[in-house]
Amino acid sequence: MSNTLNIKETARQLGITTTTVLNWEKQGYLKPVKENNVLQYQKHHVLRLKEQIENGEIDRLANRANKKNSSRRFVPDEYSGKPEEIPLIEKIIEIVQAHELQVAECIFVLCLNRLVYEKILDALPLAELLKFYNKSSISENIKQELNLWQLELDIEPNLEAYQELLDLQINFSGDLIGTIYQSILTEGHKSKEGSYYTPSELCENMAGEYMNQMKGQMKILDPCCGTGPFLIAAGKQIRKMGRLIKPENIWGYDIDPIAVKIARINLMILFRDFNFNPNVYHRDLIYNYTLDDKIHKNRKFDIIISNPPWGAEFKVEQLSFLKENYPSILTLESFSYFVLIGLNLLNTGGFLSYILPESILNIRFHKDIRQFILQNAKILKIFNHKRIFKNVFTPVIRLDLQKIAEHNKGLPIISNGTSYQINSARFQRNIDFVFDIYNTDRDAGIIAKAYSLNHTSLLKQADWVLGIVTGNNKELLSKSPKKGWQHILKGTDIEKFHIKNPRHWIQYDKDRLQQAASLARYKAKEKLVYKFISSKLVFAYDNKKRLSLNSANIVIPKIPGYPLKVIMALFNSTLYQFIFKKKFFALKVLRNHLEQLPLPILKSSSIKQIEKLADRLILASADDELFAARFAELDELVFNLFGLLPEERKRVISEVAINSNLQD
Repeated sequence: MSNTLNIKETARQLGITTTTVLNWEKQGYLKPVKENNVLQYQKHHVLRLKEQIENGEIDRLANRANKKNSSRRFVPDEYSGKPEEIPLIEKIIEIVQAHELQVAECIFVLCLNRLVYEKILDALPLAELLKFYNKSSISENIKQELNLWQLELDIEPNLEAYQELLDLQINFSGDLIGTIYQSILTEGHKSKEGSYYTPSELCENMAGEYMNQMKGQMKILDPCCGTGPFLIAAGKQIRKMGRLIKPENIWGYDIDPIAVKIARINLMILFRDFNFNPNVYHRDLIYNYTLDDKIHKNRKFDIIISNPPWGAEFKVEQLSFLKENYPSILTLESFSYFVLIGLNLLNTGGFLSYILPESILNIRFHKDIRQFILQNAKILKIFNHKRIFKNVFTPVIRLDLQKIAEHNKGLPIISNGTSYQINSARFQRNIDFVFDIYNTDRDAGIIAKAYSLNHTSLLKQADWVLGIVTGNNKELLSKSPKKGWQHILKGTDIEKFHIKNPRHWIQYDKDRLQQAASLARYKAKEKLVYKFISSKLVFAYDNKKRLSLNSANIVIPKIPGYPLKVIMALFNSTLYQFIFKKKFFALKVLRNHLEQLPLPILKSSSIKQIEKLADRLILASADDELFAARFAELDELVFNLFGLLPEERKRVISEVAINSNLQD
């Protein structure tokens, strides 16, 4: 096994981006070595740095990776569903922290509390209850479950404190213990495992939708079940359907042993009239799927529903295993493994429904799993749920697949309470197999029309210059001019066609900066500067040789006969905002995006006309009527160049206006 890590593996271990790896290298925290002419990092150095960050020995770096190391606890109110339960959960957190109680022991006692509430156990003091043989009517499986669990615990030394948890008056419902468990766990633990549990209403909708379509017996799996909210939802659906489906047909796996125990208890309570041993196991399916015996590998399911972990950390020693056993997953992204495994475990015709980050739809990084999906399943529906997890800022989708070799022309998209259909066959034709679900077929037709015009692009026809990363803006930037210091642009200084007056200055010293291009590149005779963090294209022309920070990147087009101001005008126009929004649906303007935008082959008269308009827009104040009139003139000219019909123009303008309102 190699003793080195590449830059992506190093970034994953430290919970940072590859850019930050390079920055930390520049600051001396990481030292690369050359291996086969590729920069690598020594494993033991990376692991030592990780340990130092987690121990708080390097405060500055700890702040960059603070979420994965956070000891903060909070109530995941998206799971509770009942506001009145939040004070109770907060009280439990207080008891745990005040007495420094162990999480496993706390959850065990709370499970006893629930079993008393359900009248499965007698209401006795904890010391007596721990004997378990006090009630002869308790099922053998529950008794065995509790006895085996208790053997792993050490409750006796702190019996009084744990008794407080048993004495709490709790009206248990659903997966309340799972909610409590999530509240007790630290934010850092959840972030490292990539585990954020799912609202019960969402679980029930996902379980019910496809179970109702199956006839006769069915096997249901959650491959990363946590405390079992999806399993409970499936169990409730089985009871509601009134069919003789055995509870043993509900399966679940998870890497968290405590969560698995909660899930098992949850199912035993739900099916208390069955004396059964739940098929819910402590197992890491990513590894066991390839290593288990033939019986397990050949076990198939009819419905697989889950909220698989996103961005979970893998240990250094696991990386070579992942590469060897899952060669088609290039990203080392945890949810991608579960999509692949889930589809492999489905019976032909079976259904898979997952909660996933929206980034799976269009980020280039996830091209591998999109391609796998298109090759192995039919996409049934995509739901846009926006943000549903507390303190997780990633928008969320629900992706429903069926394991059949067919594609649907009418793929339902459900977003913001509205529903529309698109032809998913275009996903195969899209660059990087992007799932451009926010394009209706009418939108796709407008984009296709734009690309049908004879055109060129910036691909291999431009110089790209990243803005400066100082590493310490407070120290290295000034809000007033100083001798020898130069004006530097931020993203907030860039407007369409305009650059605001100087607001920040910097002393350019490449050795002191984390990331910087050569001074000559910033000092180009003319260049285009654009906002990097933006869901819109915002371009300005600069011929004053100004520097820029990394929130304002630079492109210097080199297309013969194509003036920079013409490219700026096209990119700022409403049609190009529409193309950018619908094609990429991004919050960052990436080089890869800009290289894909079509630049029509124009007559010299059109070039002169657009360039003249661009000059006038540069001179006009952004908030006066003259600017608006000239911008409308530019839009009309661009619409005419691409041959857009009146109804197409109306659609473009309304969609871009919606995006602008959301940003404002």
